[in-house]
Amino acid sequence: MSPPHDSLRFRLIAVAVIGAVASLAIAGAVIAGVFRDQLADQFRQDLVVHLAELSSIAQVDEAGQPRLRQPLPDPRFQAFGSNYWQIERAGHPTLRSPSLGEASLSGAFATAPVPVSGEADGPRGPVLEYGRTLAAYDGGPPLRVSIASDMAVLAALQSSSHRMLIVALLVLGLVLTGGGALQLTYGLRPLDRLGKAIAQMRGGGPAPDGATFPSEIRPLIHDLGALLQANAEIVQRARVEAGNLAHGLRTPLAIVMDEAERLERAGQGEAAQTLLEQCGRMQKQIDYHMARSRAAGAVRTPGLTTSAIAALTPILSAMARLHGPRGVVFEAAGGRDVTLACDPQDFAEIASALLDNAGKWAISRVTVSWRAGGGLATFLIDDDGPGLPQDLRERAFAIGERLDETVAGSGLGLAIARDLAKLYGGSVRLEDAPSGAGLRAVLELPAARRG
Repeated sequence: MSPPHDSLRFRLIAVAVIGAVASLAIAGAVIAGVFRDQLADQFRQDLVVHLAELSSIAQVDEAGQPRLRQPLPDPRFQAFGSNYWQIERAGHPTLRSPSLGEASLSGAFATAPVPVSGEADGPRGPVLEYGRTLAAYDGGPPLRVSIASDMAVLAALQSSSHRMLIVALLVLGLVLTGGGALQLTYGLRPLDRLGKAIAQMRGGGPAPDGATFPSEIRPLIHDLGALLQANAEIVQRARVEAGNLAHGLRTPLAIVMDEAERLERAGQGEAAQTLLEQCGRMQKQIDYHMARSRAAGAVRTPGLTTSAIAALTPILSAMARLHGPRGVVFEAAGGRDVTLACDPQDFAEIASALLDNAGKWAISRVTVSWRAGGGLATFLIDDDGPGLPQDLRERAFAIGERLDETVAGSGLGLAIARDLAKLYGGSVRLEDAPSGAGLRAVLELPAARRG
């Protein structure tokens, strides 16, 4: 399993998430600062307004004692409230809001007719305090008007705004992540389709149709089709060259065999027999390796498929003509057709080798059947011949092995059939026929995958 960072989807999601987190963090810091400053300004403006309101209703009575024409309407100045006011005048008792109780404000900022502010200690902790002086109408000492509010109120407002901001940014982050995931899924869907199409093509399916893909991917599909075409042409040329090589080798080999026969007629039988044996071995090796070389190129060519019925029909007909004079009948009992991820020529060679071997040993009948499942197509070739002992079945697949010299053959058929099947990821094995008499050849090849 490849590491996650090798995935294009993982990289895009990681970049999107990192970008979103960084952007939201920066935006959150900026917005939080703006909120904090705005709340502080609003907090200060509120106190300035209350200070002006308090100054407008402050007065002195006949004895010079500070009084209010009317109470401040804001309930925060009442008992246990978070806002405070007081009015001081030299030589007279201090006038306080109910929220102060027996406590007092510092009054340190009531030093000028204009508002002056600063932080000070309040009855319940730090306060933001504003103060100013107010001239009295009786010509006596000025009134020192102070107003304040708990700093904890501002901190609570800022904390609440920060919590709401964090929740909003988290929701926005989830929405952005979800939207990015949807966008990424939709955007990469053509690549997923292309991957599946290529996988199906490797399993025998058709090549992907560029018209069904976005314009950015069509050049890739076009180049892929051109590559497949070039590969198919290379395989075809390789097969032609393999045939030419086999023909070129067989001609001098035939000459050598003819010379060996002449030596035998001239009385040099031992030398002639040695040459004929070696020529026979050379002929088998040529046939075997030519078959493998033809198939090796085809296996690496995607998109090759074979219909089981279409391929077996002419082979069974040919086998009936070949072994019919002995009274052997060939029949198919496969049922529904199976499409193989295999080159038609290679399947024909495998099937011909197995059917021919069964026909050589059959007494009266050879039956071929097939089934598909689990991505494999399984062919069962049964004959009613004498069968083969368990200890000799693997020897039958050796190159050039002939277990009975009285039966015609080169000893290459089963070896070529097994090797070709292995090249396609399949297998060939021999078992007892279900009837108890005869032999069963089991061929497994990959079935073509369809979209």
